[in-house]
Amino acid sequence: MKKTIRTYHPPEQISHREPHSDFTWEIRKNVLVIVDLDMGNMSVTNDIHRVWQYIREQIGIIAFDELKAVIYQDSDGYFDGVRCLSEWRRFYSLARNVNGKMVRVRNMLLAIRTALDKHDVSPLEQEPLLF
Repeated sequence: MKKTIRTYHPPEQISHREPHSDFTWEIRKNVLVIVDLDMGNMSVTNDIHRVWQYIREQIGIIAFDELKAVIYQDSDGYFDGVRCLSEWRRFYSLARNVNGKMVRVRNMLLAIRTALDKHDVSPLEQEPLLF
């Protein structure tokens, strides 16, 4: 299932519930993959609360809660993980160690594999991303 969301909200019609960003989303291997389309509206990074809630409503709360991981490709093409901690959404790095250097992931399948590897790690043990 792949969905593309393109939004345009004139200032007088902005809803506080609907996402204000342009993105696609799909579920692969029980991992939710969100891709920022970077079409000039708010970034998914800055709109993650509304994006999260919108997708959760689309697929249903039970199905959403059974996902093994949520990953997100930013407008620069890099993937990171997203965790829900109570009311907060926390991004965490999916960077991999390559020859002693941490390299950010651009490949979706590698990002999914990395997110699944980190699935059993407590979100509090994961390194947060600093923006």
